[in-house]
Parts: sequence; structure tokens; C-alpha cells
Amino acid sequence: MEESIYGFLKSGLEGDIIRVLSMFGGTLWKEEIVNEVYAMNKTLGEVHTENFDEAISNLQKAGVINIEERFKGDLREENVRDILVTLTEWNKTVSIVFHDEKYRRYQDIRRRFFEINLK
Repeated sequence: MEESIYGFLKSGLEGDIIRVLSMFGGTLWKEEIVNEVYAMNKTLGEVHTENFDEAISNLQKAGVINIEERFKGDLREENVRDILVTLTEWNKTVSIVFHDEKYRRYQDIRRRFFEINLK
């Protein structure tokens, strides 16, 4: 699986999904992944238009993530159907992603933003 992670980090959207999941404890709803990947790439000045469904499917087939269709609550007290995405081996994945250049650049920008705005 480690080789798959390294390979995906060199690709586009699959690597971005791994990065975002690594930042947020290894589990996010698909909707959150889409928003966080968009925010990361916008912050870094990158634009991607790949298909999230295809990228998630590729990661699942490689054994990097598990997906589960579930209901989640929202502020309107309604249940909304979404896909819960979880890294299969968060600790191992984070130890790889921590050395990724794009991940480190984005984390540095986030850290500086919070340092400035939370004073």
C-alpha cells in the first residue's frame, strides 16, 4: 500500500484527497473532501477539474481508503445521504504524507494564517 500512496501523491486528485484526509484525522464526508481539496488548491494557486467519484474509486480499489454510504445530520435536522471516506491506515499514511512537499506548503500557509488571525 505504501507504493500506492507514493504513486497517488505524484498524481492529481487522488493525492489531494490523501493529503486532505491526512490533515483531518483520516475520515471525512465526501462533501467535506471536495470543499477541502478545492480550498487547498485555490490557496496554492492550482486548478483541478478531475472527477472526485473516479478518484475515490481508484483509492478504494488500491486499498488506501474505505468508503461507506451513510446518512449524516445537518443543521436543518434532516438526514442527508453522503459517503464517509476513511483512510485504511491513517498512521502509516500520515507518516508518508508528512514528507510531501505540497502537503507541507499548505500546512505552513494554514499555520501562518491561524497564527496571525488568532492573536
